[in-house]
Amino acid sequence: MFNLNFIMKKILFFLITLIVGLTIFSCKKDALQESTLENVTHQQEINNDEEPHANYSDEDRKIINYMIENFNYSIDDIIVTDEFIFVEGDIMYPKGKSFWDNYTSKETISRVHYRSNYLVTQITTIPILLHNVSSDWRNAVIAAANEWNNLNGSIRFSVNSNPNHSTTVGINLQHYNYGSNMGHIIASAFHPTSSGYPGNMMYINDDYNGVLTASDKKFTMVHELGHAIGFEHTDGNHGSSITNVGWWCRTFSNSSSVMVAALPVGGWNGFSSCDVQAFNALY
Repeated sequence: MFNLNFIMKKILFFLITLIVGLTIFSCKKDALQESTLENVTHQQEINNDEEPHANYSDEDRKIINYMIENFNYSIDDIIVTDEFIFVEGDIMYPKGKSFWDNYTSKETISRVHYRSNYLVTQITTIPILLHNVSSDWRNAVIAAANEWNNLNGSIRFSVNSNPNHSTTVGINLQHYNYGSNMGHIIASAFHPTSSGYPGNMMYINDDYNGVLTASDKKFTMVHELGHAIGFEHTDGNHGSSITNVGWWCRTFSNSSSVMVAALPVGGWNGFSSCDVQAFNALY
């Protein structure tokens, strides 16, 4: 005889077992997801908090910057310990003086900004008198003067394209034949004098009149005007370093400075942020 009660009991038992099983599986799954999420969140917190380069000393940062600039290393491949600097896992460098003595060119260790002995203190508007200067260079010096003026310092430039005299308190600009021995010089300028006036002569090499681009000429004029108001070459280690600038600018390389000794590829590309700080520190 077909036992309906027995069949119903079996079905009920099966359903209860299935429900309990599904409930346990769901709880385990939720617990696993929560655990995984907690682990990921914890790992993110570790990654965000570690910032392995944040606690390096000023000296370590200076070395790291030099290595990135001159050895083309990536910051992500550099690890600093108490004794050594490791790159890409198994390349090892000493720290401190031993690094500078053995792994650098002495001429390129420092590229902080430098100034000459004297600055412009006697006038606030510096006249630039152009003596028979070709139109392309005239345009370049006018553009260069505007760049300096846009920094809104305590001194400004004023260009006179058709002077009938020379100036003893401003800058006289003219073409000049440097000769074969000095043919590598594009232009040159005097530093300010002890009397507090700008260098009163700037020269342009005739050999470069039709060679350089307008951007190159503008960079050259910005650069030479920088000398005329007291800036040395950023990478020259001459004169006095300009220290009343930000920590980065007085510590690390500034190869994009307008006062670097070499004409950059592409010519004028604006003042670097450290150029602006150095100018504001002086004027």
